[in-house]
Amino acid sequence: MKKKVIIIVIVILVILGGIIYFVGSIKKDQEQVLKNIDKVNTYYEEFSESASKINEVRHRYSDIISNTYYEELDKNNSEIVNILDEYSSYIEDIKKSAVGLDGLCGNYYSDSMVNQKCASYKNTMESLSVYYKGDVDGYNEIVKKYNEQSTNKIDEYSIGK
Repeated sequence: MKKKVIIIVIVILVILGGIIYFVGSIKKDQEQVLKNIDKVNTYYEEFSESASKINEVRHRYSDIISNTYYEELDKNNSEIVNILDEYSSYIEDIKKSAVGLDGLCGNYYSDSMVNQKCASYKNTMESLSVYYKGDVDGYNEIVKKYNEQSTNKIDEYSIGK
């Protein structure tokens, strides 16, 4: 009889230990998820600020390109290249700041705002990359056409110079 009681007590203790471990593990996971949600919110704020800076530079670039004729390209070229350099710098900065979001946005969170921020981050990164490449390619096309008509040659812009 004593052996049965001891065995039952041991089984109950093992089950209680398992339950306590399971509940503790769930609590740790919940705490980690909450920390990750805070990190996503923080990283997204930084990312959003960087994206705004890129959009400002892109608008400056678009303004100067749209108001520059082929004949004036050599006069405005240094300003255009400076803007493209700034644009490139911001693109590199945003890629670095996005590393944190890359690691965190592969998960699904219970907070729908965090999920929206992750989706927005991915769409914005893709759009910025496409716009940047398109702007550089567009500038290089303008330079090619200019160089065909002018004796004063201008170098094309290379990404990652």
